[in-house]
Amino acid sequence: MKRIALAAVLLVLAGCGVQPTDVVLAGKAPDGIARGPVLYFVTGEPGQVRPTIRETGRLGTVTEALRLLAAGLTPAEGAAGFRTELPFLTTEQVSAGTPDGGIVTVQLPVPPSTLSALASTQLVCTAVGISAMAGANAQKLMVQLSGSGEVGKPVLCPANG
Repeated sequence: MKRIALAAVLLVLAGCGVQPTDVVLAGKAPDGIARGPVLYFVTGEPGQVRPTIRETGRLGTVTEALRLLAAGLTPAEGAAGFRTELPFLTTEQVSAGTPDGGIVTVQLPVPPSTLSALASTQLVCTAVGISAMAGANAQKLMVQLSGSGEVGKPVLCPANG
C-alpha cells in the first residue's frame, strides 16, 4: 500500500510540468506596505509625545521617517494640535542605521546634548516605531543619537513603557 501511495505521489510530481529556471531578478525589496510612517510630535501641556501617521502610502525606512520628522509639521498636523521641539535640521543630514545588537544609531547634524528632552524623544520614538513596524521588538530596541562628534547613550522610547 505504501509503495502504491509513493508511486502515485511521484507520478503526480513528475507530471506537473514545472521546469527549473534561472534566478529571476525582481528589483529592490519593498520598504513596507502601510498608509505611512508613524511620526512622534509633541502635544498637550506640559508636553508629551504622541504618534501620528504621515500619509505617504508606504512605510519607508527609518531614515526617511526621521527626515519627514525633521522637515516639520504638515498643516493638518499643526491644526490637530501637534508641535515639534526639533530645531531646524537639514533633512539630508539626518540618517539612521539598521538595528545592530538591539540599537539603532541616528546620525544628526547637531550634538545630541543640544536637543531638548522632548526633541530627543521625538527622534527616538519615531526610529523605534518604524523599526517595530518593520519587525523589530519595540520594547527592547534602543536608539543612540549621534552628531558633531558627540555620541549619546542608547535609550528606550518612553512612550512604549
